[in-house]
Amino acid sequence: MSSNPTTAVLEIVRTFNAPRQLVFDAFKTFEVMKTWMGPDTCKVQSGSLDFKVGGEYRFNMQTEMGEMSVSGHYVEITPPEKIAFTWRWLDDEDWEPVQSLVVFEFKDLGDKTELRLVHTGFPTLESRDNHERGWSGSLEKLSARC
Repeated sequence: MSSNPTTAVLEIVRTFNAPRQLVFDAFKTFEVMKTWMGPDTCKVQSGSLDFKVGGEYRFNMQTEMGEMSVSGHYVEITPPEKIAFTWRWLDDEDWEPVQSLVVFEFKDLGDKTELRLVHTGFPTLESRDNHERGWSGSLEKLSARC
C-alpha cells in the first residue's frame, strides 16, 4: 500500500502525572530513553544519543519482527518546551527515500504535563498506523516511568 508521505500524519496527545521538566528530561540521555522507547514487544539493545541540535541518535532494537535500527538527528531543542528530530528506519526498504519528522511539545499543567507528539512524512499509511501502536506503547512506558 502506498500513499503520499506528506499526508500521512500521526498525532498523539497524552497527559502525564509529572512536571514538565521531568517529562522533558526523559528524552535527554540514551540510558533513560532506552528504558521507554518502543512498545512492550520491543527492547532497545544498543545505540547512542547526542542531545543537541545537529546531534545524532540511533536505537538498535529487538522487535517481534526481528532486529531493527532507527536513526536521525535533532533539528530543534527548546527546553523544556519542544524537541524535534528526524526519524528513519535503516532496515526497511520503504524508508530508503524517506526521512520523517517527529515533534514533541511539552505543555506545563503545573504538576502535570500535556505531551503532544506529531510524526509526519511516513512512506505509507500502514507505516503510520504501525507507528501509532509503537509510539502509544512507548508513551505508556514513559508514563509509568515519570
